[in-house]
Amino acid sequence: MNGSERGKNIDKLLDPDSVAIFGVSLSQEEKMGNIIYNNLKASHRDVYAINPKAEREDGFYPSIEEVPNKIDLAILSIPSKYAVDAVKDCVEFGVGVIILVSGGFGETGEEGKRMEEEIKEILKDSQTRLLGPNTMGVLSPPADLDTFFLPEDRVERPDEGGIAFISQSGFMATPFMETLCTHHTGLSAFVGIGNRLDIDEVELLEYFAQDKETEVIALYLESLSNGRELYKIAKRTTLEKPIILLKSGRSDIGRKATQSHTGSLASTSDRVVKGVSKQAGIINAYDERELTDFSEVLKMNRPIKGENIAVISSAGGTGVIASDYIEDSDPGLGLNMPSFSKDIKERLDEVILPIASSDNPVDLTANVTDEMVDDVLKILQDEDKIDAIFLYALFQSPYVGEKMVEYVSKWYHEGSKPVIVACIGDKTGDKWRNKFYKKGVPAYPSTKRAIDCLEVLVNRGRNLSILGENSDD
Repeated sequence: MNGSERGKNIDKLLDPDSVAIFGVSLSQEEKMGNIIYNNLKASHRDVYAINPKAEREDGFYPSIEEVPNKIDLAILSIPSKYAVDAVKDCVEFGVGVIILVSGGFGETGEEGKRMEEEIKEILKDSQTRLLGPNTMGVLSPPADLDTFFLPEDRVERPDEGGIAFISQSGFMATPFMETLCTHHTGLSAFVGIGNRLDIDEVELLEYFAQDKETEVIALYLESLSNGRELYKIAKRTTLEKPIILLKSGRSDIGRKATQSHTGSLASTSDRVVKGVSKQAGIINAYDERELTDFSEVLKMNRPIKGENIAVISSAGGTGVIASDYIEDSDPGLGLNMPSFSKDIKERLDEVILPIASSDNPVDLTANVTDEMVDDVLKILQDEDKIDAIFLYALFQSPYVGEKMVEYVSKWYHEGSKPVIVACIGDKTGDKWRNKFYKKGVPAYPSTKRAIDCLEVLVNRGRNLSILGENSDD
């Protein structure tokens, strides 16, 4: 099957005209199949419920063969023991793509692996593709497609946006999407690949690399289906779109856990993954929080094209902590905090208090005002010795408020220097961080998370430079 045909199949997966759901109960609305059915009925597409006990009425059919129209997507939310026959029926009916939600396959042992091999054989010479098994399915906000079996009161769905998430674990979508919703950040698609019997991360990466809705691609993988092909596609893609990879199964215990989760063998070492990522320009994350943080910052901020950082704070202690983190950062990045030029220091002294510090890190003291922050950010735009600004927005100080959010947002979006914001504190910090996110400005609750994202932007800037130089190789 060539690339264009594969793309058409993924189109049917993410934006089908017609959907059939196997496993919709006639009496138990809480069943997974019913949740999927009710989600899909709210969309613009033709939806059919398949249940052997059903009468041919109200959208219910006893078999897929009795459905009067062609089916782009079939979703199998049925016990694994019935799945082989259902897949065979779908293939014979000419279904475009199947989502096999059920678990109980290769991850459970020999019998499960035998069923997987039987399904592969059925698919072998057909035009039907399959996602899963053992998957939560797909969510595509731009296409108003939701095949999740989890109700919305448990898993909030994000609006449409520029981040695509490909995951070997369905549940990894839940904290990811919850954060996107909280931060007013959108999703172009989520695809849970599960056991990867057919459709895998390589094919989806290639698809989202060309998808106009997608600006950033996030991956959660427990093993690599084809590391060499993934590397080739990623190296081409990262020139245009950032890729973030959370690869689990790095330890011996983690590798054993991977086999029981998706039936795959996490044989790729962490050293190899890091090496491949560095060569392809992939950003590595190491937990679900980093995966979300890095995806958001790469979607919402610009790459930092240099290593020199200015730090602004209204508390001396936080400025010192940030300085320590920058000094201790990845040696490969070589982050630095240079002193400001004489002219910039003199201009800063004119707008800050006599007790404040005009060198790097800038300490505006607890008497900071909204206008001081605005003035300092304005002046630092002219400092050629720095490439980015790390700002503490500390709303515990008595003379700052809504205007600081406006000023910081202005320089974040319109200034010449990329800005990273740390807004510390639980109750106070959470209130003001939400205001920043509404302005399209990510703000972090700790120095470490903010510095980690700063490093990601520096890494991204360096990757673009290196990959651009080598793009003709």
